[in-house]
Amino acid sequence: MDDQHQTGRLASLARAHAALSASRLSRREAFTVVAERALAITGADGAGVEQVEGDDLVLTAATASLAGVRGRRLAMAASLSGHCARAGQALRCDDTHADPRVDAAAARETGAASVVVAPLTSTRVVTGVLKVIANAPGAFTHADVIAIELLARFLDTTLAHSATLHALADERDSTSAILEAMASLVVVLDAEGRILRFNRASEKATGWSRHEVVGRTFWDLLIVPEELDSAWRSFLELKNGRSTSQHENHWITRDGRRRRIDWSSTAIPDNNGDPALIIGTGVDVTEARRTEAALRDSEARFRSLVLNASDIVAVIDRDATVQYASPAAERLLGWEVASHIGTSALELIHPDELALAAESMVETVAEPGVKLPLEVRLAHADGSWVPVEVVANNRLDDPAVAGIVMTIRDIRERKRMEALLIGHSRVLEMVARREPLEATLDALASLIESYVAGSRCAVVLLDDDGRTLRTAAAPSLTADIRRAIEGETVHAGEGTSADVVTDPGWDSFRSLVQAHGLVPAWSVPVATTSGDPSMGAVIILSGPGGRVTADERRLLELSGRLAAIAVKEAATEVELAYRATRDVLTGLPNRAVFLDQLERALARVERRPWLVALLFLDLDGFKPVNDRLGHEAGDELLRMVAGRLRDALRPSDTVARFGGDEFAMLCEDLTDEDDACALAERVGALIAEPVTIEGMTVAVTASIGVALARGPGTDPGTLLRTADQAMYQAKERGKGTFELR
Repeated sequence: MDDQHQTGRLASLARAHAALSASRLSRREAFTVVAERALAITGADGAGVEQVEGDDLVLTAATASLAGVRGRRLAMAASLSGHCARAGQALRCDDTHADPRVDAAAARETGAASVVVAPLTSTRVVTGVLKVIANAPGAFTHADVIAIELLARFLDTTLAHSATLHALADERDSTSAILEAMASLVVVLDAEGRILRFNRASEKATGWSRHEVVGRTFWDLLIVPEELDSAWRSFLELKNGRSTSQHENHWITRDGRRRRIDWSSTAIPDNNGDPALIIGTGVDVTEARRTEAALRDSEARFRSLVLNASDIVAVIDRDATVQYASPAAERLLGWEVASHIGTSALELIHPDELALAAESMVETVAEPGVKLPLEVRLAHADGSWVPVEVVANNRLDDPAVAGIVMTIRDIRERKRMEALLIGHSRVLEMVARREPLEATLDALASLIESYVAGSRCAVVLLDDDGRTLRTAAAPSLTADIRRAIEGETVHAGEGTSADVVTDPGWDSFRSLVQAHGLVPAWSVPVATTSGDPSMGAVIILSGPGGRVTADERRLLELSGRLAAIAVKEAATEVELAYRATRDVLTGLPNRAVFLDQLERALARVERRPWLVALLFLDLDGFKPVNDRLGHEAGDELLRMVAGRLRDALRPSDTVARFGGDEFAMLCEDLTDEDDACALAERVGALIAEPVTIEGMTVAVTASIGVALARGPGTDPGTLLRTADQAMYQAKERGKGTFELR
């Protein structure tokens, strides 16, 4: 092969690789690109991709002479492609007529005299075959086989890359919320160091938004110049096979400040074991490092800081023996500092967390520097357990400390907040499951009572008049107090006012609960937003002198919104139920309800000696009113007619709107036909009375068809059709009359 031919082949292979890599091709598009490149490189007469389906190979993509047999299915056991798939290596046939591995019929169908096949693999499993055919025997050289194998590998790489991208996209949605909620800095890099993810904590720490940094390399944007080399080395270690890395460096914020970040980085491999992503989780330790510097600079300053800190500062040796503990230990844990000097710090840790603490201790001793926070429970002098967050800083090699500095923070309030937020989520789940409103609000009130010690919570709602109270939830109030609240009238201010503690409009409520030894300590309006009218109030009651702290109030503000969401969802359920059975315009039952009542009435008449009358009404002259005065006037007329029909019936009778200007009436226990005729006359007279709409006098009449049922055997549909036919006969005889059948 001459150099020019060899150069052309390499160029064609390069173009194939570029075409596969340039954009995200679909699977079929990638197959087509490879088949076309195979033709261009080898000068063959046809090319395609066969995919494994069970014990067969199916030609799913094809060009040139193979295009006419796309979709053809060959048994793996009787084809050269099948041999290739089982062997997992490329095969060449120089004469299809003489090679027993070839399906002779398939070769004749496409005119193939020589064939080259190369396996396609995914995660080391053969998934298909790249096939190239020529019409002449011995058409392919060894170089052609190598080129076809390379094209197959290019296709494998493209499909694997596409699968990785799809998998990452699926995982991204499920992990996005977690990454964004983390307090730690989270940065995701690709294999070239470009930023792919930049969570909210990272945005807050640097002042850069994710939109400004995604796609840029982290060392060009965030790393201080003098630390570029060390940051680059850490990155290369991960890229070259190290699975995790711990390091610190400075970040430059958008406004030029420096923040020191303690990083824990992990390399995520692709299917071939090569690093595809690097995930860095960082903790801003700027303040901790400044504290260390201050400790080295001045022992006096160190002591002042430690002695007055609200957190416990303790120093232990490599065996976890307590060498020093600040006075905060006595305030937080209730024991005298001197009594624990020389004892093991591990003795104070809850048994369930002892193994984790011991493991963390080993890691801390092994390497200098600040470690990630650890949450454990420590024993209090009164026998209880106090949840704390411990940050360890290995200063064993620092002569000024010669120990491990432990910063221990009380996180009881954080745990209370987490429990409250979890409770709020459960309340929202109850709303989503459409559980009864009372149960949902009871759960909300119980959650608040568990959060505010010694409190009793009541959720009271205002009726439609905006003044009358209804107790929606009060799990800890006695029945006497609940009954006293029920129906109480308040005069709350306009808009969102629901300040039960100070608003004069709630004076009567305050007096009522004070009579039972309680006072309102705090309240929040039941409203989804601050601008919405209040639907009531979430009220915390306590004994005299009880109070709700500012921190508790801030965290409980969400309770009013949760209550409002629950109330609105319940109201929506009621409205939907109403719309399912009622005509929205008139408020009358709809056709479905009427037919159900008709069926029940006919079942009753089979057992009782009375008549059932069905009256079908159609208004005469309604269309001219609608055309002359407009649809709003027409709607008002329909509402007036509906009201008159309701007034004409007994409580046991039913009237419904069937649509347009048609109505139906159902009357039971009539004695004879005369009763039905009298009813039709009365209804017709009521409808004929003039009404005033928009200052104009309007009069319409009704054509009424009456159908009667007595005894068994009457079908609801037949009775309705009979009444409808009678109504049309009445309309033909002269409008404003009735016809009995």
